[in-house]
Amino acid sequence: MFDFNSYTMIDLEESLMLVRRYLSKYGTKRTNLIQANSVPEIRSDLLISNYAFSECRRFIQRMYLEKLILPSVKGYMTMNFINGKESFTSFKREDLVRLIPNVFENSEHPISHIENIVLTWDRTLSPLIKIDR
Repeated sequence: MFDFNSYTMIDLEESLMLVRRYLSKYGTKRTNLIQANSVPEIRSDLLISNYAFSECRRFIQRMYLEKLILPSVKGYMTMNFINGKESFTSFKREDLVRLIPNVFENSEHPISHIENIVLTWDRTLSPLIKIDR
């Protein structure tokens, strides 16, 4: 649908095996597949995460924040918050809102859980501008 310069997918090796197989059927070019445990710093124009970030432990989230999220110009992350469940420690909603520049909290549609949200950010906007979404 869109002509991107490249796609980068980061996941567990087992998931990347499925991605490779799927993409091989469609001849998708310019695709980078990176194992989740060896992430380099990547400055992307658009980062998309569908619950994956919010289901990582805090030390992994910190690495992803530093290497992927903060360097990205724009982002879209669907988020759930399982912090505190079964000794699971991760960043809280208020932590992420404080740490990610120009971030907006959006309602999830349709709502899959009352505490789920969508975080979006755009570093090209002035930090003083907040748009109601």
